[in-house]
Amino acid sequence: MSLPLLVRRNDFRITDDECSFPDSVSDYLTSACTHDLVRAAEPLGFDSALWQSLTGMGVVEAAQAAGGEQASGLLQGALIAEACGKFTAPVPYMETVAAARLLARIDAPVAADLSADLNAGRTIAGLAPGSALTGWPQLVASGAIAAAVIGLIGDDLVLLERYRDVPRVAVQGNLPAGWWAPDMASATSLLTGDQARTAFARARGEYMVLTASALAGLGGASLDQAAAFARERTTRGVPIGALQGISHPLVECKVAIEGARQTARKAAWFCDHEPAADPKLPAVAFIAAARAAERACRTAMHVNGGMGVMADSPSARYLLRSKSWAAVVARIGDVQLELANVLRSPRYQDVVYPSML
Repeated sequence: MSLPLLVRRNDFRITDDECSFPDSVSDYLTSACTHDLVRAAEPLGFDSALWQSLTGMGVVEAAQAAGGEQASGLLQGALIAEACGKFTAPVPYMETVAAARLLARIDAPVAADLSADLNAGRTIAGLAPGSALTGWPQLVASGAIAAAVIGLIGDDLVLLERYRDVPRVAVQGNLPAGWWAPDMASATSLLTGDQARTAFARARGEYMVLTASALAGLGGASLDQAAAFARERTTRGVPIGALQGISHPLVECKVAIEGARQTARKAAWFCDHEPAADPKLPAVAFIAAARAAERACRTAMHVNGGMGVMADSPSARYLLRSKSWAAVVARIGDVQLELANVLRSPRYQDVVYPSML
């Protein structure tokens, strides 16, 4: 089913064609990314064999190709990120896609070569999203395993290629995070001036959208596990899910997760087709997903009772991963301030939001 481009601006239902490849990735992760595999990848939080399998399927390349009126590369990426979030896959998918899409828009041999290597899984490159705001050093989500990192140094968009190992930073969610700074790597300038800042801002927004999708997938999986437990666990002869104190919080979290999921998909579509039309969307999607995922994971943990707080439980893994995935992209408070500045711009001065009424 193909929806006209004019309609798609306000109708973000996913077509069968758009679901086909992400569904195949999800089916693969169902069998390949088990609880035992995720635990075995800790504390580094990276499974090389799984990443090679996924890149061999073309998950990075699929998120870049936006062809025709309907196909959206970033929307494909968002749907695949949802699957990665659902299984808390120990792979650097979101930052790799954001970096690869940025490199694909730069007309330089070094960018083209690195983009090809990222697509094929021959190397890993990260993004330093906070370098535009706070400078260096920067905590990079895949910093301990990345061979290169892209960020801003002043008015220059640079590619940093390390010449020494980067130690892993211990984070609660078991990510391969590491601190990067210009003095530990060789720097190659990719863009400069306004071009550099515009390109990096777009890449950072896409990183937020992909992370929002992953958080929505993670939050949904956490609620699914809690709901299954609530249907099986009984008290005084009835499932605990029949109790309003259990069912109502789960439903409220489900509504928030689905709202965040749809917002992320909408933001992904706009980032590909009309990136300048609604610049608030990446920040809105990121904030909504980070809040909804944390609330969903905490609620799921409470539903599971004592088993939910065990370090080896799915509930604990979901909660810690949700907080870490969001934290390595940006602090929620900083994104809220950025969003406030965007909403104060002339573009939005005549817009009335429900919360203002």
